[in-house]
Amino acid sequence: MINYVYVRDFILFDELRVDFAPGLNVFTGETGAGKSIIISAIDACLGSKAGKDLIRRGGRKAFIELGLKIDSVPPVFEENGIDVFDDELIISREITPSSSRSRVNGSLVPIEVMREIRRGLVDVHSQHQTYSYMSPLRHLSLLDGFGSPEHGRLLDEYAGLYSEYTALSRKIEKINSGLADSERRREFLAYQIREIESASISSPSEDAEAASELRLLLNAERLKGMAIEAYHALEGDGDGAISATGRAFSALSRILSYDDSLNDAALGLESAVGIIRDAAISIRRYCEGIESDPVRAGALQERLDLLDDLKRKYGRTLADVMVSLDSFREELASIDSAGGELSGLVVRRGEVEAMMTDAGERLSAERRILASRISDLITGKLHDLELPKARFLVSIEDRGYGPDGKDSVEFLVSVNVSDPPRPIAKTASGGEISRIMLALKSVFAESDDIDTVIFDEIDTGISGRAAASVAEELTALSKRHQVLVVTHQGVIAAKSSRYFFVEKTHGETTSVSVRELEGVDKLRALSAMVFGKVNEESIEAARLLL
Repeated sequence: MINYVYVRDFILFDELRVDFAPGLNVFTGETGAGKSIIISAIDACLGSKAGKDLIRRGGRKAFIELGLKIDSVPPVFEENGIDVFDDELIISREITPSSSRSRVNGSLVPIEVMREIRRGLVDVHSQHQTYSYMSPLRHLSLLDGFGSPEHGRLLDEYAGLYSEYTALSRKIEKINSGLADSERRREFLAYQIREIESASISSPSEDAEAASELRLLLNAERLKGMAIEAYHALEGDGDGAISATGRAFSALSRILSYDDSLNDAALGLESAVGIIRDAAISIRRYCEGIESDPVRAGALQERLDLLDDLKRKYGRTLADVMVSLDSFREELASIDSAGGELSGLVVRRGEVEAMMTDAGERLSAERRILASRISDLITGKLHDLELPKARFLVSIEDRGYGPDGKDSVEFLVSVNVSDPPRPIAKTASGGEISRIMLALKSVFAESDDIDTVIFDEIDTGISGRAAASVAEELTALSKRHQVLVVTHQGVIAAKSSRYFFVEKTHGETTSVSVRELEGVDKLRALSAMVFGKVNEESIEAARLLL
């Protein structure tokens, strides 16, 4: 709801503040007095086209400010970092000869954001204004908003199924788009796994053990020769270490019979003889076990070459190669499971699609019932508003399934018997459009979430019973919405919650003033509007009108 509008240096206003109230706020005044300028100011502040021609002659810049009260904070505020305190909004626009700036609660906002904010706050209906109700983008939501709670539950059911369907489709598409790469990757993983598994690695140390055995085989003859040399040094015929040590022990044994001071040396030689003899036996056995085996050496070399190749490809050590094998197996299992997941997703999508189609068909059928009811209601309203030949039609066409169902909805109207129903935006007469907007607003009042509706010259071309009917509709509408009306009809002005009289004065410059009238002043203004004069009889008639 608009609490107030403040303007400075705007067209013919040097400075003005008007405070509004809930209900019906009416502006009257002589033709050309400037009533519509107030509506233009509100419109400009909310993002309509504004150029330097809106700056009052002699002013440097025009300034407009609106104070509003909102019931809830739409997402557009959070999305654009606009703070809202106590549900109060201060919207302003500054217009200079070269540019304009819009602010909401002090935050600069682009004009596109301002227009998005406006859509949830105010509808301005004037003879040269693009109305929100004209846009087919709104027609579907208006139709659905007119439905019962059961219709709302059907909408939620469809929306949930459509959301699941699209999520499944995206997931399937993602998997499918990667299938070719996945298949190539699968083949490569399978090759790597086969290559490692075919090597049958016995242990992480197999390469070290094979290398040690190969060294022995490649040096078998040299090793055997050195071992034989060592054996002869120990077991030589009479001159080996065993014989020499034995003779030394024998000599010491004889000394001990006379002098036991060499007892320890004798014991050491005795032990040495046993140790040397054991060493000689081990060396002999070693010599007997060493054989040159070129076949085995070749096999070991091939094995080492294979293991080295695996380490070069898959890890620094055989332990690393085994870790890589486990990783390849896990990745391959994941790819294989993705194929199974894809099959499951396709099946589930088919199930959801069937349920979504069923819900969409039921939703479309419900919408056609609603469309028929709305068409009859609005056609009746148009007849009451002195458009007796008017026909209103809610057109529904199949556009294919989308977030809101399969229906494309557009409001069509014909005001003459000979004219086919056409989109509202193509209705020629501004006065007709204003009454069409009033009829729409009256019917959708309960479901429409816009707080303030503005009608500029809605009574153009009507009088008598039609004017009274318009007045009744505006009164009914003002019980659910704040309504601002520029009118020349006394029967409409008489219904006002607040009555504003707009007057143009001429001096050195032309200016416009706005006064709120109450009591006797309101009676006199109504008297002059309805009867063209102010006397006792006209005032009494105005009192009866009130």
